[in-house]
Amino acid sequence: LKLEEEHRLRQVREQAALREEEERRRAARNSASAGQSGPANAAAAAAAAAAAAAANASADTA
Repeated sequence: LKLEEEHRLRQVREQAALREEEERRRAARNSASAGQSGPANAAAAAAAAAAAAAANASADTA
């Protein structure tokens, strides 16, 4: 059971990291095409950071 739990948490963390990376890439692409880094990029970065923090927090409680 413990191994299953750790495996699930690892998957969640990896998913969050992938999502974060994708958001960062999208934000970079958007700012490059629009010629600006506006609130949307900040929001995307905040969302990605929150997802990563949530994944880390759930991993720490195990």
